[in-house]
Amino acid sequence: MIDDKRAWVERVLGVVFASKTAAAPSPAAKAALMPFWRDAKEAVDGQITALTTAFRGSNHPLATAIADQGLSALGDRIFVGFIASLFDYDGATPATRTSARKAVEVRTAELREKLAEGGLLALLERNPYGVNVTMRAEIARALDRIDAILVS
Repeated sequence: MIDDKRAWVERVLGVVFASKTAAAPSPAAKAALMPFWRDAKEAVDGQITALTTAFRGSNHPLATAIADQGLSALGDRIFVGFIASLFDYDGATPATRTSARKAVEVRTAELREKLAEGGLLALLERNPYGVNVTMRAEIARALDRIDAILVS
């Protein structure tokens, strides 16, 4: 049971425990990517929640409808492929790591394109309710951290 938990922590969080019988991690050992994404996603989720509350509080029928449809669903649609690639990378074996890394690189590039396009994310950042929304910057910082790990 403890070995299963240890393996999960090492695989998902990238933390390697020292033990008398464990070999030292190789220089090629990879860090987990998901924690960087999780931090950005939590910040973005908080902003979306605040924005949803502001939309509902406006008592404007269109704003209320947008809030009821779920602003959080927007992020889920944009990020689903990217998140799947992070899970694949973090769970990759040495034999599958290269292909998993390439998949993350492709998804990262796609996500950067969506951020650059602006679109709805840019509109939400310029919302009329005074809610500080920095979604694109938060996501870009996470992508920068992920890219740095992939090239190391």
